[in-house]
Amino acid sequence: NQVMLSGFAMVINKMGTRVRPYLPQIGGTIKWRLNNKDARVRQQSADLISRIAKVMQDCQEEQLMCHMGVVLYEYLGEEYP
Repeated sequence: NQVMLSGFAMVINKMGTRVRPYLPQIGGTIKWRLNNKDARVRQQSADLISRIAKVMQDCQEEQLMCHMGVVLYEYLGEEYP
């Protein structure tokens, strides 16, 4: 799974600003994965956010970045049984 994460992040970073039309869908998928019960899936989603944050900034998607920050903060410390 780490290979898939690295590969996806690399594709996003190489596409740069051309990925802008797809960022809302990518953000929705990341939010969906952050809501998963498996801690590894949530960790991968948080790692992906950190790896593509520069691209989101370059695409001037500050609103999406702020929303991701709020989502991460809300899930901070939340534990599943």
